[in-house]
Amino acid sequence: MKRIMRTGLALLLGVAMVLSFAVLPQNQAHAGLNKDTCTFSDRSPTQIYAAPGEVIDHVTSSASDVAYPGEIDVDYGGWEPQYYFWIYPYGVGNCTVTAYDASNTPIGTVSVTVTQASIDDSFVWDHVSTTEFHYGAKYLKLGDKDIFGNDTAWQGTDYDLMIGEDHIHGTIDYDGPSKGKIKLNKIYPIDTTVTGTISYNLEPNRTASYVLQSGDITCYSYIHLRATAKQKNKKKVKIYAYDVHKGDLIKVTYAGKTYTKKVTKDYNNKNFTYIIKMKKAMKNNKWIKFKATNKYNQVMESMKTKMRKWDTELWFPPDE
Repeated sequence: MKRIMRTGLALLLGVAMVLSFAVLPQNQAHAGLNKDTCTFSDRSPTQIYAAPGEVIDHVTSSASDVAYPGEIDVDYGGWEPQYYFWIYPYGVGNCTVTAYDASNTPIGTVSVTVTQASIDDSFVWDHVSTTEFHYGAKYLKLGDKDIFGNDTAWQGTDYDLMIGEDHIHGTIDYDGPSKGKIKLNKIYPIDTTVTGTISYNLEPNRTASYVLQSGDITCYSYIHLRATAKQKNKKKVKIYAYDVHKGDLIKVTYAGKTYTKKVTKDYNNKNFTYIIKMKKAMKNNKWIKFKATNKYNQVMESMKTKMRKWDTELWFPPDE
């Protein structure tokens, strides 16, 4: 009886060892990453970490038109380095992203699902969140540049828009002469809103559309004013006005006297400078006022500040 029991135990142990060897490689292929599934419901990428001790050599996607991996990096913040990478959504669908070691052995596989909500979020962000529409602009761009200088708008996006009461429509073409710029035939007042619809359907798994809300794209103004007094003659004051345009009025008030200057041409993203000959010499710690209005009589800037070292901005060196 004992011999039979020992024989049975030996057989059971052998079967268990065979099963463990059969299952172990499959488990190890998935145990090397901190996630084995990933669902995208917005544009945000997902970070995937390798288990401590695992070294990721390369990562592949079974369908890069659904999701694709970013570059491999290493986190040195823990007890030992951990390799990681990001997965980025691209189009609606399912795929697998697999990480390998240097011997081309799978470390782990992630099953990825990209939803329509993720593509819609990416579409809106790439076209609306990066759009600038400032007072004096000669064109509108749906999507501009990311931090790397790349155009963010999806090539071939259709637009059907109202800018104020003006209707414009067409297709974004970053490869053509316009470089994605939608020409504007006039300067619009501050707070003019852009409404309408943008849509994209050139790729089956990346179709998207969005109806612009009244606050998504609004004409804004950004001008910057500064004054410096000449060192040799404190009655001569240099005025700097950044991003002003034809028809704008700049008023500078000092010691009860107001000096008005009309801008005669456009200074898009540039400084307009001129000299004021004051009635009284400038003094430090004395108040100076600025007011800038556009041709629609809208106030773009109104400020009161003190001269310090004959300059309204201490971080600039004074003029010689």
